[in-house]
Amino acid sequence: LMCSIFGFKSHNKNQGLNDNFIEIAIKDMLHRGPDNTDIIKIDDYCSLGHQRLAIIDIDNKSNQPMKFKNFTISFNGEIYNYIELREELIKRGLEFDTSSDTEVLLKGYIEYGYKFLNKVNGMFAFSIYDEINKILLLARDRFGVKPLHYSTQDNNFYFSSEIKPLIKLKKKIKKNLNIYKSFFYETATDYNEETFVKDIFQVEKGCIIEISNSGIKKKKWYHGNDFHFDHSLFKSKKKTLELIENTLVSAIDIRMRADVPICLTLSGGIDSTTIYTLIKERLNREVK
Repeated sequence: LMCSIFGFKSHNKNQGLNDNFIEIAIKDMLHRGPDNTDIIKIDDYCSLGHQRLAIIDIDNKSNQPMKFKNFTISFNGEIYNYIELREELIKRGLEFDTSSDTEVLLKGYIEYGYKFLNKVNGMFAFSIYDEINKILLLARDRFGVKPLHYSTQDNNFYFSSEIKPLIKLKKKIKKNLNIYKSFFYETATDYNEETFVKDIFQVEKGCIIEISNSGIKKKKWYHGNDFHFDHSLFKSKKKTLELIENTLVSAIDIRMRADVPICLTLSGGIDSTTIYTLIKERLNREVK
């Protein structure tokens, strides 16, 4: 599951905040991040929390929330091309204290803004707080691989990787019958910002939201136009197969970047068998 993130942004210096939220979030999502838990009260308006499952740069200096200048990040996921992005940022004069993808994501955002996400190859849900401008940013990856839920109560904003801590904030829980209907009749989930519980929402895939004292703004950062190839390849069966195989090999290779041992779960189906075969035959890598 790879880490949990959680936190809150208050409108009036922690006025009316539910003090139990942090404790609830830590307890309910401990299974997501057994390696480290930390909470930072950044200022009188915002606190961010993180529970870590260490995959890349397992040193304690890469624990989160991570701060640089007036920005603090809490990040769940993995940036597969972090090495290439790190080299690009170094050429622009940035310095790094860790070899983590978290630091790359944070400093890339500071350098480019949310448009940096179009450079990122990865799965992610993260929060970044700007303590000078009092703005909390939440973002989710292109296809919503990583979850990110939020809710408001008493004019305060709460978010977490899982929905459970947010449910416990509510005095009364109401089913969102439209979502139930979509699920039972069409097996449809995660197609908009709504969830199975009324007044608990999710950041939509490929979107960001900004929470400031003036309200909540939503933006779409992914528009499906950052991958291009020559469609004329499909006229040739051989070239089509080569494109698919090379794309798969590239995707598998970059996902095997880790500072801990990795394994592959075999289902016996064509997908996991293909992945295993390509790892062995094309990448010459050992995997358990």
